[in-house]
Amino acid sequence: MTSACKTCPRPGQCCRYFVLQYKNHRFMCQGKTRVEVIDWLREYRLPFYPLRLYEDGHWTFGCLWITKEGRCTHYRKRPKCCRSTIAGKSKLCTKERDAAEYIDRKGW
Repeated sequence: MTSACKTCPRPGQCCRYFVLQYKNHRFMCQGKTRVEVIDWLREYRLPFYPLRLYEDGHWTFGCLWITKEGRCTHYRKRPKCCRSTIAGKSKLCTKERDAAEYIDRKGW
């Protein structure tokens, strides 16, 4: 079986721009300043960095461990949130998002 990551049109995109969520709630770091978010990430030893704060108070993140080619440099040591993301099935997956956008455009 071929990994969905190996056939991805944009490898690593899922790790370059994402929202930290817990059970579909975007409360992770909500309303915190950039410095507070960085401190929180360090406390939990997460290799992420804050990218953007939205009006509703949620942050988007990127990963420090992702290479230019879209591969994880610490794959065996990646955080639990990364290990639980299933390639081809996660909302973070580029292929999954592309398919959903295609269906939305077609009105299916």
